[in-house]
Amino acid sequence: MTDHVLLFVPLDDRPVTMDMVVDLARAAEVDVRTPDRAVLGGRDRPGEVDRVWEWLDHQVAAGASALIASVEMLCLGGLVASRKSEAEFEEIAPRLRRLYEIASRVPTYISAVIPRTPVHPTAEDAPDAALQHRTRHLQMNTDLIDAASRGRLRYLLIGQDDTSPRSPGQAERESLQAHVEAIGAPNVLLTSGADELNTRLLARWLTDLTEVSAGVRILYTYPENAEQIPLYEATPLIQTVGEHVRSAGCALSPSPQPSPLVGEGEGEGSDADILLWVHNFKDRQREARDQPETLDHDRVEVILKQVDAAAKRGKAVALADVRYANGADRAVVGRLLDEPRFAGIVAYGGWNTCSNSLGTAISQAVVAHHLRATLPEDDRVYRQVLFLRILDDWGYQSVIRPQLARWVEDHGGSPADLGEHESTAEVLALQGLRNDALPALQASFRHHPTAVHRVTFPWHRLFEVRIDLEITRTP
Repeated sequence: MTDHVLLFVPLDDRPVTMDMVVDLARAAEVDVRTPDRAVLGGRDRPGEVDRVWEWLDHQVAAGASALIASVEMLCLGGLVASRKSEAEFEEIAPRLRRLYEIASRVPTYISAVIPRTPVHPTAEDAPDAALQHRTRHLQMNTDLIDAASRGRLRYLLIGQDDTSPRSPGQAERESLQAHVEAIGAPNVLLTSGADELNTRLLARWLTDLTEVSAGVRILYTYPENAEQIPLYEATPLIQTVGEHVRSAGCALSPSPQPSPLVGEGEGEGSDADILLWVHNFKDRQREARDQPETLDHDRVEVILKQVDAAAKRGKAVALADVRYANGADRAVVGRLLDEPRFAGIVAYGGWNTCSNSLGTAISQAVVAHHLRATLPEDDRVYRQVLFLRILDDWGYQSVIRPQLARWVEDHGGSPADLGEHESTAEVLALQGLRNDALPALQASFRHHPTAVHRVTFPWHRLFEVRIDLEITRTP
């Protein structure tokens, strides 16, 4: 795929919204190009929208295979900036017209967001501002749907940011869905999620490019609980899983999941190209910080036998670790790291919301599946994202971050605004990863020597981290 040039305009400048897509695209041997990080939106500053458009116009003129872009960045300066912006729809409409003109020349995949309905509102969620924000976004998303239905966009993925059942966001999603069905727009999908949307669009573009739709078999840890609704979302888990698979251009295996406590082989549906293990919750989803240090041994061991069988048959095995919100299941990841090569799992996600994890896992699996046809002996190219997710979602978010939060608070600081404690917290996080996480990763991947050079907090809080990682490979 080295002849393909992908233009990518991220949602903002965070590692999970920018670097993950870039790393996956490069693993797929795609020439991916982005605006400079400095002109993208951040936590406390809007992106320089005019400069992003200048970059995009220049790149399109030079020639490109496709464009993946966040409409929040192109029209409003990023996710946080879109919440704070007082711009009316009429003010951003010219930018949408400009986008559609570019889309007439370059296959264009667009992500958009239904504004969040947070459990703990901030100043930017004040009622008057939120109403104006929601009204503008409803108009913008409707306009995007209309454009997609006329073929002006190749694919449109509209994600519902943090929400809950019976929230304003859910009502807006239902309204938009009714509009999609009324006008007929098969290239539009409304779904849960926000930060991972462009990762899913990358998988979709690769699927369209190769004209190969991977079959996906789903394996739940607790299939009897797949109808439960995760934290920060408004729809049942089983519905969300299906949406993520479809958004990547993949097809769900029709075979039912066998009982999790019987059988040792891969089971029915073994002809699927990807096995997606959804490690879900029993009754309700809890925060990762509140998890017990226990492993449901019987369930996990039976599933691992199916994972092993699928991996040995050359399937791309992915794990969406959604047992908890905002971090990995420590017991399950610890068990997997006891096995060589993470028990054969090539794709992993266990961060923030259920949809963030699902989209990350399925997108990695799609890349791995396509790469195996061209680079069957060299899996190092897609290990970068896998290792980062293990070290971030498990090592940092579930193990180190709770300890760091206590340290910051004990020293009179706030995990949400590190201030003078930031440089020390970076050192402590680096030491923690090197001492408490990296040895287990190295024991599992003995032929992939890995170094963590630096840890930083790009938004000056503990919630997200940037890990500078280097992987080599022994002969």
